[in-house]
Amino acid sequence: MASMSQGQMLWAFLSIFLCFVSLGLMCASIGTNSWVQTSKNMTDYTEVTDIGLWKICISEVKSDGWVRKTCSYRELIDSADKTTQGMLQMRLDQCFVIFVCLSAFVQLITHLILLCGVPDCCSSLKKTHLFFIVAVTQLLAVLLGIVGCICFIALQDELYKTTTSITLTYQWSFMLAWISVGLCLIESGIFVVLVKVCFDNVFQSGKFNYYSM
Repeated sequence: MASMSQGQMLWAFLSIFLCFVSLGLMCASIGTNSWVQTSKNMTDYTEVTDIGLWKICISEVKSDGWVRKTCSYRELIDSADKTTQGMLQMRLDQCFVIFVCLSAFVQLITHLILLCGVPDCCSSLKKTHLFFIVAVTQLLAVLLGIVGCICFIALQDELYKTTTSITLTYQWSFMLAWISVGLCLIESGIFVVLVKVCFDNVFQSGKFNYYSM
């Protein structure tokens, strides 16, 4: 790759750092069970349910502070409710898990692509191509993450639209996913700007050869 100016290097390293942060946040979001919490008052205790991608944990909280917690894996393949509404909920649940995981996978692919920016790793790759590919992959991760999170919101609306006795609260795992998506969008924008800067430098210098771009 052609040498980069100090400003380009600074923005490139900032974007790479944000890539690691966004991937870490998305992985933490996927691996935790605090996407949404529901609370329902029973006769002599409060039933608190924490829902994640893979597990659902139900806690029975007594008035004296005693808590009994049980966790089980969520059913993502088949639904006990074979009605139209039940199948819709199952499809939303599956789309939520698939798209969020795909967003994390695309971010991981982005990290592998960025290895081409390491000296002597992929020295024949034009930096404009590298920046453009990374910008596109990060934008794809944004779209996948947004679709996944929207499917999750639609699922909760579908599950609890007729229930007034249950209090629903989105938790920190859900927030981490949105923060990760936002960082990916910022990273994509920075790499698009770097592509433009690279082309501007070439046109200003007038050196139109393979390695100048």
